[in-house]
This record gives sequence, structure tokens and C-alpha cells, in this order.
Amino acid sequence: MRMTSDEIIQNGIRCFTWDSRSSRKHMFINTDQITFGVYEPVTYRRTSGEMEMIWDDTRTARLISFDDSWQSLASFRDLLDLMAAKDIKDKDDIKPIQFVAMLLTCGFEDITRY
Repeated sequence: MRMTSDEIIQNGIRCFTWDSRSSRKHMFINTDQITFGVYEPVTYRRTSGEMEMIWDDTRTARLISFDDSWQSLASFRDLLDLMAAKDIKDKDDIKPIQFVAMLLTCGFEDITRY
């Protein structure tokens, strides 16, 4: 039986993939990308919505949240609080490795296929 988006958010697993370091890294020239969201347990195929943090040639982080992911984004209050605290404390732009550390601190599982 398929889980609904609400059930995935409540019972799913917070995960991320560091796309630009994965087996698909050849697709990310001059770009770092981390995709994250809440995924259905076991299969990791269905999600309640995904977001991407992207660093392009400007090296400035951009958060992209797709229109089916607002509820998931709202559930990431702990992550958003960490990001805001870093912004207040340290005016330097967030780096990919720092964002990964934040995800891990918030209990996200790294499902990157390296």
C-alpha cells in the first residue's frame, strides 16, 4: 500500500544525496548540488517533496523548493534554525561541507551513491 505525502512526512526518513559527489558527478561541472527531503522508508523512491541546495559558479548557495515540497520544508524547522544561526554568527557564505554537517546534525541520512 502506497503511503500518502502526510504519512511520508510523519513516518519517512530524512535523507540527502550529495549529487555533485555521487556517481553522477560528471553532470555537475562547476556546480555543487545537494538534494534532500523526506523519503518513504525502505525504497527511498517516493518522497513528500524534495529540495535542492545549489552552489553554481557564483559560489552562493541557493535553496530550490519544488511546489510539492512546502510541507516537507516546513517540517525542517531544526535545519532552518541552524542555517539562520550560521547566517547571524558568520557572514561567510555557507559551504557545501557545512550544509552536509547541518543535515547530519539534524538526523538526515546520507544516501549518496559514491
